[in-house]
Amino acid sequence: MLERGWRQRDVVTKAQPFLPPKRKFERHLISSWLSGRHMPDRINMDILARVFGKTIADLVPEGSATVIGQGEKAIQMSIATNGTARLKLDMELPADVAVQIMALAQKTQKDGKPA
Repeated sequence: MLERGWRQRDVVTKAQPFLPPKRKFERHLISSWLSGRHMPDRINMDILARVFGKTIADLVPEGSATVIGQGEKAIQMSIATNGTARLKLDMELPADVAVQIMALAQKTQKDGKPA
């Protein structure tokens, strides 16, 4: 978006021809995607790919799944544009795996990087 000099409203305008009937595509959605608060669903990801003339794989590289699992018992990831991600983990794990995850998060935080 920045390399093309587009604002959020420009993306919304360019997305209109690709929208299915009764589908909304608003500026606040783009803002939440850019900030990493939410990832677009599959339909919106397809619309964004079309607007930018890219594929979904170009926008979300393979291996960056945003949800693993079902319902609340899942791992969710929101990727921000500043190179960070927010993870929500709600699932039963072996204790040693949970300890490793906590240790990695704590080490990352001590190194001065967001955890």
